[in-house]
Amino acid sequence: MISVLRRERIYAGIRFAGYSLLIVYLSISNDFTFSFCWSFGFVACSALVVLVAARLLKLHERFPRLRRYLVTPVDPIPPPPATYEEWRKQDVEWRQKLPEFLRSQLKLPVLLTTPAEDGLICVPLLLFGLNPFSVLAAAVAFGALHLMSRTYFDCLCKSAIYGLVCAIVLPHGLLTVVVGHVLNNLAAVAAVKILLKSAPA
Repeated sequence: MISVLRRERIYAGIRFAGYSLLIVYLSISNDFTFSFCWSFGFVACSALVVLVAARLLKLHERFPRLRRYLVTPVDPIPPPPATYEEWRKQDVEWRQKLPEFLRSQLKLPVLLTTPAEDGLICVPLLLFGLNPFSVLAAAVAFGALHLMSRTYFDCLCKSAIYGLVCAIVLPHGLLTVVVGHVLNNLAAVAAVKILLKSAPA
């Protein structure tokens, strides 16, 4: 079981290594290529994967084990609500917990981790060269980074998203990926807020 303190140390190590690689690479390569338009490609890749995996294929419903965690202690997955009252109770509990989660995603340490993740994954990928095998390895590594705090389903989606990003967005510049990653996180938080406001009470 990974303690909270140990987990924070791991994340601190990831941030240090990621920023180090990012700064060193940009300093040596002088590659400051950036496309604002292509940075939204990150958001598009994310929306596409979520649409296919969650809405069309509904993998998290077909394979309930994908909703489990590797190292985070959680309660067993509750059974589907049998009555409307049970469903309303679960819905209210979810709505009460979600604002706290959204606020946590906008905290400075979380936002600062985003560019570090890109440095940690994309710099080695650029050094080895973009090809199907290196992109696949980068996608798997990105998903594995989140196993400490996300479900298997979340990590699979993140791997698929980042694989597309490395293949489509990264050729337009490392900084394009970094900015796109930040935009994607902000867009995800905004989308959930909009859905909450538009959903019936």
